[in-house]
Amino acid sequence: LAKKYLDGGAQLGFAAAGDRYYLFPPEAGEQHLWRLLEALAVIRAAGKIPVEQLISGEMKGIGVNSVIMVITPSSSLPIVAALRHLVSRGIIVIAILLDPLSFGGTASVTDMAHRLMASGVQVHLVRHGEDLATALDSRVS
Repeated sequence: LAKKYLDGGAQLGFAAAGDRYYLFPPEAGEQHLWRLLEALAVIRAAGKIPVEQLISGEMKGIGVNSVIMVITPSSSLPIVAALRHLVSRGIIVIAILLDPLSFGGTASVTDMAHRLMASGVQVHLVRHGEDLATALDSRVS
């Protein structure tokens, strides 16, 4: 996703709270892509900061018509409120939900997907083994 948008000339930022905190302000270019890829190669999903807290904390300075993409396997309903708040500020929000059930988990993101769509969020569901390009080209309806 980072390569796709950076190749298209967009500025791209990145925030994650895994084994440590990662924050890359929006930039463009190949060097930025390499820094992002380096971080993605070593990040571990071992963070204690909930996604909704990361969203609320890092998105305060994001302006109208910006695009925020959230990628998560979480079915936590507080995420819905955090993303709904961004939509109300005129920010375009895309949620890429990794389906925990298809990866051997027990939680379902179906309810969350419907709540997000009702809030004006574009939702894509990615299942284990599914072609990523196909999943990202189709929205949940």
